[in-house]
Amino acid sequence: MENSIQTRVIEIVSEAAKQQNIDFLLIGAYARNLFLMDKPAVPIPRWTYDVDVACQVRNWEEYQALVQSLVEKYDFRRDPSSKHRLLWGKEDMPLDIIPFGGVENSKGEIFWPPNFDTCLNVRGFKAALHSADEIPIGRTKVKIIKPPLFALLKLISYLDDNSRTKDLKDFYFVANNYFDITDVGARVYADAGPDADILEKENFDYIVAGAELIGRDCGSIDKQLSSEIAALISAYNENDKLTIALSKACALSPTNSKRVISGMLNEIIRSS
Repeated sequence: MENSIQTRVIEIVSEAAKQQNIDFLLIGAYARNLFLMDKPAVPIPRWTYDVDVACQVRNWEEYQALVQSLVEKYDFRRDPSSKHRLLWGKEDMPLDIIPFGGVENSKGEIFWPPNFDTCLNVRGFKAALHSADEIPIGRTKVKIIKPPLFALLKLISYLDDNSRTKDLKDFYFVANNYFDITDVGARVYADAGPDADILEKENFDYIVAGAELIGRDCGSIDKQLSSEIAALISAYNENDKLTIALSKACALSPTNSKRVISGMLNEIIRSS
């Protein structure tokens, strides 16, 4: 890991969560860079400073108890400008801590107390936790979101807040590098590889193929969730709204942008 301050923050969160028997995983751009560290062919983007975690809780009281523990025992401070952000150390390193599980509704939304007027979409976090890889960080081991779900949930995040064009860039980054992130040697290029058919598609393109493999992998992780998210994305993109936004955010031609999105969606539908 690049910065020891992030290591220490993750160790503290792990310790506090274990004390309260709360399961959590790393999400966000910092998690993205961590799952790329053993992929030397992929250029790791600039290291993000903040750490994002998602914790599975039964109710708001359990979440608030975890936050209070971090404040009282480990010298975190609440960020008055954000409901889910804590700050740590003289550098004011941000820790975004998002609850899910018992606090979310059937649409995967949470509404923040006390007024319950601020909404955040956490759809897919349960599947991300259950399918997460575990990696050593400092003196602890931590669960981390898998790359395909990271990419898919970035699209949901954008649909939830269209100002977050960086989510589109994160999605595209994974699609653009997915042939290096996943084991294409065994999956695509090997004799009788389970995904060898992807090479035979008309107008083959590595980035489109990467998006298609993301779709397949999300379907294999959680078919129902992936189908639900695909339906949401398809509905939003009915008039090419997402296609145009991705094209602008990532400097793609509209044609290529459409192929990337439709390729992923088609493979989710196909695997469901």
